[in-house]
Amino acid sequence: GLQELEAGNFPTALSLLQEAAGGFCSKKVLAQIYTCLGCCAQRMDKPQTALQHLKRALQVDFQCLPALSHAAAVYHELGETEAELQALALLYEALEKKPPAAASSSPYFLIRTELLVHTPILASLLRHRHPSEVKYLLAQRCLQDGRVAEAVEHYLDFLALLQEGLQEQVPLDGGSALPKIPEVSLEAASALEQAGRHQDAITVCEEVISRMTDLIPRMLRAEERLEQPECPSPGAGLAGGLLSQKKERLCCLAWRTAGYLHQGWAWARLGESKEAVTQFSRECLEDAVSRSVCLSTSESLLPEVEVLQKIRLLSLIGRGAQFLELGRHKEALLDFQHGLQISP
Repeated sequence: GLQELEAGNFPTALSLLQEAAGGFCSKKVLAQIYTCLGCCAQRMDKPQTALQHLKRALQVDFQCLPALSHAAAVYHELGETEAELQALALLYEALEKKPPAAASSSPYFLIRTELLVHTPILASLLRHRHPSEVKYLLAQRCLQDGRVAEAVEHYLDFLALLQEGLQEQVPLDGGSALPKIPEVSLEAASALEQAGRHQDAITVCEEVISRMTDLIPRMLRAEERLEQPECPSPGAGLAGGLLSQKKERLCCLAWRTAGYLHQGWAWARLGESKEAVTQFSRECLEDAVSRSVCLSTSESLLPEVEVLQKIRLLSLIGRGAQFLELGRHKEALLDFQHGLQISP
């Protein structure tokens, strides 16, 4: 059943897994089989059937937390936010109480199904989420649903986990639900702004800005290194590595400029127009523009470059609005005209 699931033959996989569920096995394995059935049904675009299997998995073994995790994902697909948030809250509570234990090494069962079945897809489907991942999902979903006060609390809890050394606890195998930490911090700043906690938003952004500043060189010269590699006979790996390094630096630049943009809007909402103008001007205009100019044309389609252009546009709009507040109409007009050039 798992082999057919991995091959994408879902109807066959469903039939075989249902047969497996009728066999003799422990409750733990039976719950895993129902979890796999639920995932199979989900991939066949049968969300209600998927939920039935996942609920059955939890009835058989309430400690089968991957089933709860997948159920939250199905509720998300269905747009049932309330049910999704309840599932995530239960999952977080269960993970906090009891970290996932290693497989039992009971001497009474010399042959166990889990020792006979080793496939990558099983490990993927039954992966235990880290509490911090679930906390982040709770924060993000609350923010997306307009539950700003709840989102703020979850984001602050997450940032507190970060202070406790989160990097060492989250698997970096690509299966994690967590984006890069600066992105989470900027989301938290956005939630704080929406909650009217502008000073707190400014503080969170300052942390992002200070961390990114050390990672960004004065000029992005990666394209020059691509043209003149240190290695006399460069392979594709070197070029790919340099491009990846450049994308990483562009990400750092985008995060820092976004931090300045958030700070600009926060100062504006605090009624501090002059401080807002300073923040909008600092990185979002002069520095972002000067560094974007040094990018080669072939890379102008990189999503990071598009993000920088959007930040520049929003900064021009923000600064223009503040110039209006200050009665500096000519400068406001100039910013709005520049904005139109970026996005007609």
